[in-house]
Amino acid sequence: MSTAMSIAGYYHWFHREWMRAGLVVAVFLLVYLTVLVAPTNLVLYAMLLCAPLYMLHETEEYLFPGGFVEFMNHDLYKQDPETGMVDERLVYWINMGYIWLPLPVCGLLATYDLRLAAWMPYFLIFQAVVHVGLSIAARRWYNPGLATACLLHVPFAVWAIDLLKDAGVIQNLYFNVYLLIGFIFILGLPVMGFFGMKRYRKPSSRHASS
Repeated sequence: MSTAMSIAGYYHWFHREWMRAGLVVAVFLLVYLTVLVAPTNLVLYAMLLCAPLYMLHETEEYLFPGGFVEFMNHDLYKQDPETGMVDERLVYWINMGYIWLPLPVCGLLATYDLRLAAWMPYFLIFQAVVHVGLSIAARRWYNPGLATACLLHVPFAVWAIDLLKDAGVIQNLYFNVYLLIGFIFILGLPVMGFFGMKRYRKPSSRHASS
């Protein structure tokens, strides 16, 4: 029995299962980078680790326990969990364009110049702040992604920033251009979400609101 898949078929599969693929990629990269990069260049290892750690964060948001889309629609926007403004298509494009592309690329660029990736640990800290803010806004103690953001990303980012300081990339931990870039980058998420919801909003949502 043939198991061949067309390019279009693979795209549709990936569009539906990207978070599961991300979990596999994250585990592979964690092992690969820990074995091959960490022993020789710890600060580069930390920069390269930002992407797979974020993929693990996405696992909490969309797989275990998942439900981030439903949380945004029901608890934040007070809409139907399934047909609200946020849907799987919007989430896919935001994560592909804003996480899966820039984080790995900047991690690879760090092999040439660490300064090209030094903003990413700050971004991870701000991303945790956003999740805390979402819980406050929704009046819920937990939202999908909060645990990995606060318990994984923040300690890792503090460690990575300290490594960057020891490497001479950062002079002042609290006043530097990399912190500013990380802050500007996190601001891009709600901007993309706002325009994305207008572009990708489900037809059923339009009819429900009319």
